[in-house]
Amino acid sequence: MNTSDANEIIIKIVNLKKTFGSLEVLKGISTEIKKGEVVVIIGPSGSGKSTLLRCLNYLEAPSSGEIHFQNQLMGQGKSEKELDLQRSKMGMVFQNFNLFPHLTVLENLILAPINVSNVSHHDALALARSFLQKVGLSEKEHSYPRELSGGQQQRVAIARALCMKPDVMLFDEATSALDPELVNEVLRVMKSLAHSGLTLIVVTHEMGFAKEVADRVVFMDGGLIIEEGNPADIFESPKEKRTIEFLGKL
Repeated sequence: MNTSDANEIIIKIVNLKKTFGSLEVLKGISTEIKKGEVVVIIGPSGSGKSTLLRCLNYLEAPSSGEIHFQNQLMGQGKSEKELDLQRSKMGMVFQNFNLFPHLTVLENLILAPINVSNVSHHDALALARSFLQKVGLSEKEHSYPRELSGGQQQRVAIARALCMKPDVMLFDEATSALDPELVNEVLRVMKSLAHSGLTLIVVTHEMGFAKEVADRVVFMDGGLIIEEGNPADIFESPKEKRTIEFLGKL
């Protein structure tokens, strides 16, 4: 993490709750994320990790609680246009790539900058090509998603999110749909982003990534944050019984 950003809070979450019908998925999450911090969220399936990410950029509207992003309240009372503007500063990479199959790689990348951020076609192309180079896929700009491996599609999805010049990147189990040999090529890109000073919030089962790259590890279970701390504290000397049980099964 950039030391000059060490005390600047970019996201503040206050008593966040989310229910789907009678199912309470998030039961009161409160935490703060600093600018430039890499936060890795771990925990068993069904613990609320992905729902938390989706609430952060209002893909899911929270049932109650508050999310402050860059000192502004997210969502509440905002028009769809204002919300889109907030959302554009929080890039998200999903488990299943979510690329448009009928568009080429380059067309996938320039769509949002042109339509959401009013970037010119010329500038959007330059931006897209610079991020394709960053993820090592310059030669694939005219390919369609079906012509790419899963790892290549996920790297395109990362480049697409970066084209919006976000201040925060959210990764929702970005490697879990990939064959094991393709996982490392995506993790390599994520590591380079972590070292670039961008704020990352990563939901993952890749514990090696968490140990190597995270500034802070958050362990969730049952819709709550059970324990959080630096990787050494969480992995080598966890305090909570539930954390110890979870890590013991890995």
